[in-house]
Amino acid sequence: MASTAHKPETLLLVDSVERFAERKLGCGNEIAYLIDLGAGEGLNPRLEELVFYAKFISGAKNIIKREGSDSSQAAKVVSEFKSVLEKSSLLVRALVADAPEDVRALFHRRFLEMTHESLNSLVELLCELAWVKNYLLSKGNNASL
Repeated sequence: MASTAHKPETLLLVDSVERFAERKLGCGNEIAYLIDLGAGEGLNPRLEELVFYAKFISGAKNIIKREGSDSSQAAKVVSEFKSVLEKSSLLVRALVADAPEDVRALFHRRFLEMTHESLNSLVELLCELAWVKNYLLSKGNNASL
């Protein structure tokens, strides 16, 4: 487990998202790291872009699951899903590039290795990050990270 402490306001946001989602986030700690790393002085465009992609990944995953990856309707979604997943992986790498070594190692091991398990974990992280976007949208246009 990474040793870097989260900002109190970040922990409050993650807790609020969990209450909004009515479930415990499996990647809540990692989401808190991304928020802390991406918020800094003003809003980090990489974090905003990652949250946008997360919302897409979450919706696309549901379409693929519902339609099946072989259906003609899902074919374009699958292609876009792969592209956005690659972009999301690059954004996560960029966000954690200047993080403490233990945080970088955690993200690399859990989300960024080229394994099936890591890919599934990245999708899980992004789907949970979409809850952050949903929560912020529920608070109105002025709410941001």
